[in-house]
Amino acid sequence: MSSPPATPPTEHTVGRKRAHSVEESPLRRKKRKPSESPPPPEPTHLSQFFAAYPKYEYDPSGPASQQFQQLRRVCKWSKVDAAEACAGYNRALGLTFSQAYGDDVDSLENWQRLCRTVEIPMPDSLEECQFAIEDAHINLIDLVDVNTTGAPVHRFATEAQLSAYTMRTGKIFPRDLAYKGQLLRHLLRRIFHPPAENLMRRGGYWVQRNP
Repeated sequence: MSSPPATPPTEHTVGRKRAHSVEESPLRRKKRKPSESPPPPEPTHLSQFFAAYPKYEYDPSGPASQQFQQLRRVCKWSKVDAAEACAGYNRALGLTFSQAYGDDVDSLENWQRLCRTVEIPMPDSLEECQFAIEDAHINLIDLVDVNTTGAPVHRFATEAQLSAYTMRTGKIFPRDLAYKGQLLRHLLRRIFHPPAENLMRRGGYWVQRNP
C-alpha cells in the first residue's frame, strides 16, 4: 500500500518553524552579558590639579602643557591667581614624574625604566644607564606626557637642539622642582643658555666631544 502524499506545509507551520529557528536558547541568553562601560581612569596628580577648575574639561590622554595653556585662556586669571595656578601645576608635574619613574638615584630599575621609555638599548649597569641618559637630551614635559599620550619621546643630539625645541613649544619644566628630585636633577639641561655643540656631559662634568 502506498503511503498518502505528504501534506504541504501551510503558512502557519512555516512561520512557526521560522520563529523556532531564530529563537535563542535559554542557555545562550544566560551567557550573554550586558555591555559594560570601561572603568574610569585612575586619578593622577595632574587630573586632580585640573579637577580644581571645573570650567575646563580636562582630557587625561592629552598633553599636559598644551592643556594648561588652554586652561589659562579659559580662566583668565589675575596675576596672583595665575602664579598660584602655575605653582600647583608645576607641583603636579613633579609628583607625576616621581610616580612614573621613581626618585631613587641609586636604583638600577629606575634608570632602566627611563632608558626603556626613551627607547635606549637597555644597559646592564647603573653607570652605563646614567651615561646613556646623559647623552640623551630629552624634554622633561614629554617624558611626563608619554605615559598618557603614548607619543614617543624624541632624543636630541645636543642641548642646543633640545633648547630650541623647548623654547619653541614652551615645554619648560620648573628647574627648582627638578632640583628637589634626586633622579630629576640628572635630566636637567641648560635650556636658556645651552653649551657649545662640541661639549657633552660625562659623570656630571663637561668634556669635549670626540670629533
